Amino acid sequence: MKKFIIVLAIIVVGLIPQVVKADQLGVKYPVATTENQSEEAKALAAGYSAEQYQNIMNIPDFSNNSIPQLRDTSSVSAFSASPNEAGTIEQQKVVNEAMKYIGVPYVWGGKSPSGFDCSGLVQYVFSKALNMNVPAPTTNQERLGTEVSLNNLKPGDLLFYGSRGSTYHVGIYIGNGQMIHAPKPGETVTVLDIKWWSPDFARRVIQTGTPIKPNLPEKNPSEPFTKTGINYESHVSKMGWMNNVTNGNLSGTVGYGLSMEAIKINFGNTGIEGSVQYRVHVAGKGWLDWVNNGEIAGTTGQGTAMQAIQIRLTGEAANCYDIYYQSHVENKGWLDWVQNGQTSGTTGQGLSMQAIKIKLVKKHISQGNDTLPMTGLAYRSHLENEGWLGYVTDNQLSGTTGMGISMQCLDVYFNGSKDDIHMDAQVQNKGWINNSGGTVGQGLQLEAVKLSLSDNLSSKYSIVYRVHVAGKGWLNWVKDGDVAGTVGEGKAIQAIEIHMVPK
Repeated sequence: MKKFIIVLAIIVVGLIPQVVKADQLGVKYPVATTENQSEEAKALAAGYSAEQYQNIMNIPDFSNNSIPQLRDTSSVSAFSASPNEAGTIEQQKVVNEAMKYIGVPYVWGGKSPSGFDCSGLVQYVFSKALNMNVPAPTTNQERLGTEVSLNNLKPGDLLFYGSRGSTYHVGIYIGNGQMIHAPKPGETVTVLDIKWWSPDFARRVIQTGTPIKPNLPEKNPSEPFTKTGINYESHVSKMGWMNNVTNGNLSGTVGYGLSMEAIKINFGNTGIEGSVQYRVHVAGKGWLDWVNNGEIAGTTGQGTAMQAIQIRLTGEAANCYDIYYQSHVENKGWLDWVQNGQTSGTTGQGLSMQAIKIKLVKKHISQGNDTLPMTGLAYRSHLENEGWLGYVTDNQLSGTTGMGISMQCLDVYFNGSKDDIHMDAQVQNKGWINNSGGTVGQGLQLEAVKLSLSDNLSSKYSIVYRVHVAGKGWLNWVKDGDVAGTVGEGKAIQAIEIHMVPK
């Protein structure tokens, strides 16, 4: 009889579920040993209540992109991270550690990388990242730290589901409106946007820490203000105003997640009538009013990002140039170039501009007529990279001003013929060339001219002329064989006006 009782006692003891020691944190969980137990039996054996088990099994499955709403989510858009996300090294360590375990399967009572439940994941991550004891289950963890508003979350905060004192689920906030958690059996550790499943409350267990030094770039090298192109500088979050750049160079930052907040653009060419106008689309404000040359478009000191921009030229500037611009946008990178008032960037997507490039492209110069007039004075210019322009008539401008384009040759006619016009040309690297208006196809700039009339015409007319010179502008009028331009200074003629004055 005694032997029978002893044997029976051994059998009964062997059927009692074992209580094993958790990992180095020393928390004990009952672990089920029968492989064919039901999920509920496994949960109960791991220390969960029947109510907690039911709530866990009812956690929605977001893996198939379904988005059920378990409670009123009309206000979930208010759940947001603090502006200073991952502001401490300790917060960043927790986030980095938690992200290592994405894909680890859910196990009731699991507290190691072979399998986690929700509170086991939290316990393990904080132990490894900070050597901090955050003991499972959730009802223990919800008593740690201090409660914080769901509108003021920081990485490392714990997000709880269920009533205080009887919570059934917990996740770790990682920033950007997301948490990492171990959902339920059959799923793995994953990241979830909390706007789809809003937590009931949050606790902060990382109270202090070492601030993370911002990873900010150096400001772009400053470029001299150009008087022949476009100048621009951007105001960048956390950095302020960047240095002036010109003609297609980058203003802003790439790869640092910093938003452009404002911009100033200058059309520097005072030799051309006209200006630049621009407006920006700002987060929370929409399109702001158009501003002009050098004025600020956007905001400073408000932390609001530029999202899109439109830029256009006015006056004669618009006749001479197209303005092209290209935006670097959050999560999209560089967008295609656009031009002349088109929208660069995005609207309605909540994406900030981070950098911009702007450049002027000279339009093909259309001037005068293709056909030589057969009466009166007519003349035309051959320009660098443009070739021959059309014929213009008495006292009209031939060539360009403010565009930095050199004249290379000049033709002058009276009544359709050159016979009554005498011309000498001062040409780069050649000096004076008699009976010539310059050169074509040699890339040499015209620097001065002398015009005079034949005996037949000189008794009736004076020929009066003036030239526009690089770096000097319009020079004084001269007449009848006097020098117009410069000699020995290496400065190109860019435009000319000629007039026949009756005597």
